[in-house]
Amino acid sequence: MRTLLEQLRAAGRVKLGMLSNGPRGYTARLRDQGVTAFFDDAFVTGDVGLQKPDVDVFHFAARRLGVERGACLMIDDQARNIEGAKAAGLHTHFFEADGLAALRAPRRGWRAGLSRATARR
Repeated sequence: MRTLLEQLRAAGRVKLGMLSNGPRGYTARLRDQGVTAFFDDAFVTGDVGLQKPDVDVFHFAARRLGVERGACLMIDDQARNIEGAKAAGLHTHFFEADGLAALRAPRRGWRAGLSRATARR
């Protein structure tokens, strides 16, 4: 996963965000460990008073990144979080342990729109 994040950051064509359910104060811990350095924005839900799968947390995350919800792809390994993101208007990918290759596979449709949207930022 680290290699994929590094490649995406180096390409500079997309904004990367990390949203994780967790306790208050955990965002700072992730920052101290260097985890947040891979992302344009990163936060733990306990620090903002929202939690996945609530649609409001996905709206909040998109606003913080400065992108439209329809240009966002949310990747998660929990079906309920995927459903929440879909309800919020985000594109989704259900991540499975052996699914990293699928994330790298080229796709048509929303990805082409995402490239155009992020090119305008």
